[in-house]
Amino acid sequence: MSVITQAERERLELHFWEQSSTEGAGTFSIDNLLNKMSEAPVFASELERFAGEFSRAKTVLELGGGQLWSSCLVKARYPDAEVIGSDISASGIASAPMWENIFRVKLDGSFACTSYAIPMDDQSCDVVYAFQAAHHFGDHARTLTEVSRILRPGGVLLYLGEPVCSRLTYPVALKRVNRIRPEVHEDLLILDDMEKLASANDMQLDRFARADIIHPTPKKAFYYAALDAAPILRRVLPSAMSLRFRKR
Repeated sequence: MSVITQAERERLELHFWEQSSTEGAGTFSIDNLLNKMSEAPVFASELERFAGEFSRAKTVLELGGGQLWSSCLVKARYPDAEVIGSDISASGIASAPMWENIFRVKLDGSFACTSYAIPMDDQSCDVVYAFQAAHHFGDHARTLTEVSRILRPGGVLLYLGEPVCSRLTYPVALKRVNRIRPEVHEDLLILDDMEKLASANDMQLDRFARADIIHPTPKKAFYYAALDAAPILRRVLPSAMSLRFRKR
């Protein structure tokens, strides 16, 4: 339902990574390091939530990983797994060696690709995940079809820490998130759409409330406390969730 075309969405993403003074190719900044490390505990909590999936995985692929810092964290936590990172932008993944050095790991591979055209063989992955990135993908129909292709039976696609909402609240929520971060096109996942796409690709969809909040404010803490008190509101009001699509 986004008002932007897929081509324009991807152009803006590529432009961001090519022009960013803090996250562009080979760029290091204290601000970026501190920002990513503030997100790391939240990602680590998601790794704990889905430890069953990650601990059994022989091959893990990250989609939309930017500089691939979370791929490095996965490799540090699960060194025996083959961990591969990807992003739409080669400029983003060019900074992966910096994070490999910080985490003292070596990724098993990395490449630039979209979420719907992944250069991997059929049934070659056990876990495919995106951390706070899937709302940038746009074409989720093609994405789920492509991920289903590369997942082994019983494998999972994890959308971790994603902004979600209902179709009713989508127009207002879309305007709000793009006011907050106008430099790239922000979006939200519509839960009904995700459920339909899961069914169309013979996947089981499970929804999980976000365990932690990045950069909490009193207003944000109060809002999520209200959602926790009345979980049915999460079906209507914008919130953050993690989604697990399991291939049957």
